[in-house]
Amino acid sequence: MTDRPKYSVIIPSRNGCKYLPFAIRSVLEQRCEDFELIVSDNHSSDDTWAFLSTLSDPRLRTFQPPEALSMARHFEFAIGKARGEWITVLGDDDGLQPYFFELAEKLTFASLHPVISSSRAYYYWAGCEAFHSGGVVGYAADGKISTRNSLCRLLRLLLFTGPYFEEPQFYTGTLFRRELYETIRDLQGGTVFKTTIMDANSVALIFTHAPQFTFCQIPLAWIGSSPKSNGLAQTAVAQSGTSQADGETKKLVNDFDSLNLKDKVPSSSRFPFSAYIHSVDAYFLEAFYQVHCGSGSTWESLLNFKPATYILFGKIHREYARQKDPGVRQAYRATFAANGLNPLVLNLASRIVSCADRIDSLTGKVLRRLSKIALDRRRTDPATPQNQPGGRTQSAACALSSDSRSDFPTILDASAKTRELYDTYLS
Repeated sequence: MTDRPKYSVIIPSRNGCKYLPFAIRSVLEQRCEDFELIVSDNHSSDDTWAFLSTLSDPRLRTFQPPEALSMARHFEFAIGKARGEWITVLGDDDGLQPYFFELAEKLTFASLHPVISSSRAYYYWAGCEAFHSGGVVGYAADGKISTRNSLCRLLRLLLFTGPYFEEPQFYTGTLFRRELYETIRDLQGGTVFKTTIMDANSVALIFTHAPQFTFCQIPLAWIGSSPKSNGLAQTAVAQSGTSQADGETKKLVNDFDSLNLKDKVPSSSRFPFSAYIHSVDAYFLEAFYQVHCGSGSTWESLLNFKPATYILFGKIHREYARQKDPGVRQAYRATFAANGLNPLVLNLASRIVSCADRIDSLTGKVLRRLSKIALDRRRTDPATPQNQPGGRTQSAACALSSDSRSDFPTILDASAKTRELYDTYLS
């Protein structure tokens, strides 16, 4: 490995020793040498640092920050150690797909954009059954690669149905140029993440600073979910309430909150109760507000324009209307009040947004139907070449879905299967 590898894979970890060895193996067992793996232990209370001390590989570099940090500041610490041209970040219960570097070489060679994202593949560790109906593996891929416009994707997120975590971010499933990350950091005075909701924050940042990005429909990584995932812990508390959550879940949430408080990771006064709402739409809107607050940009002016505020919060109001828990409904109302929104006008804005969303949904169904008809015609047209050398169709596709824990006890067992799929259908 050189001092300037092409790729830097970053794994920030805190108390994840049960899963971390699998994440590390998913990187080091790949057919590639031109990368570095950086693992940063955020002063874990388990055996993480002792385990890392047993590893020896020239491609592996391990670190600890001077003190325990919030997740946002720890990610910045770990990413700041990167020397590679391209960076990807993994959670300690995630993993790279076994063909990651082979696919990354093709994508980085062909892409003109500073960000490359991919479709998502999921692996659920034991203990997540309550949230994922017992599913273990979910994977789908085809060979399509496209250029996506950040402004179009942003407007869809702000106005229509669709979760932000399907978009590019400084986290699992995305490759980004170190130069882009460092430019954002320098423009923001040395920090990157302006909210505790880092994945939403990074989506907003990428859409602001990268006008276009490359999207690949072959997953680059596994999105792992485990009982120690902060996202699952926050969801459990939101669904059951702090008093009903189990001890380990409350410990995770309290640890997350206390470190954010210590590091003074900012929260927006316009979203004082977002943790209680637990709405992905509210999370993204809060992150977008924070990115542009004080920026002097056109977006800041638009976000402070009252009619625009009503439209943006109209999407969140639809979720409020579906809530039944009195405490959650009160948190929504308090958030609306913090933005000076009149309930009657907000309800009208919500109806307008719902109407637009239904039209968009219907349009999408029509376009997908027309696309399927066109594809079926090409497949049956004798003048259209149906196969490539080796018997592979021009639009090869594959999928893997399983509820069997015995077939896929670890994330590496799932990778063994996707290695076969990639070699057979996608390479």
